[in-house]
Amino acid sequence: MTKTQKLILEIVVAVLMIALLTGALVYYNAIDKVPTDFEEDNDDNPSNEFIPTGNQVGFMCPTYDLRNVYDSGKTNVENLRGKVVVINFWYTTCGPCVAELPYFNQLANAYADDVTVLIIHAAFDEETTAPYIDEHYPNTKMLTAFDDAVANQSDYFYKKLGGKGTYPMTVILDENGVITHNVKKSISGYAELEGYVQEALSK
Repeated sequence: MTKTQKLILEIVVAVLMIALLTGALVYYNAIDKVPTDFEEDNDDNPSNEFIPTGNQVGFMCPTYDLRNVYDSGKTNVENLRGKVVVINFWYTTCGPCVAELPYFNQLANAYADDVTVLIIHAAFDEETTAPYIDEHYPNTKMLTAFDDAVANQSDYFYKKLGGKGTYPMTVILDENGVITHNVKKSISGYAELEGYVQEALSK
């Protein structure tokens, strides 16, 4: 090998070494930054995990704009986050529904700072709703709304939350909008309802 060839070989080797060194520095620098940022995000949001939407306990409650009973506005459970939300599906000519409604009214008064009680009347007999509430709960703190018939499906929100034709039904959400209870039967007394709420408040 001539001196010129040897010199060229040494230069090529030197250039390759510099290129490898530079590449390694860039690579490890980039890799080093990714986990650091990721760890910081996890520290800020320790429970930042995906929660599916559905009607089962542990799922995020579906959202829907419900028509208010007393005005032209809308109520959406998504806008009620920050408090436990108690949703009761009822209608005025349902005996078990009206029998348990006093428990929900009592709860709305007792837990006004921490709990929102939302009673949703079925899509039929809407004209009886406001007169019934005015007569029996004139100063109620319960929010009142109507369910709807959407795409030929009556009582849309009720069915979206798992209702299958039996009233009353109660669904309770924690302050983040996650379902903690889905009760497809009558509430037997105030103590039962309060027990569900206490569990939701402890989440």
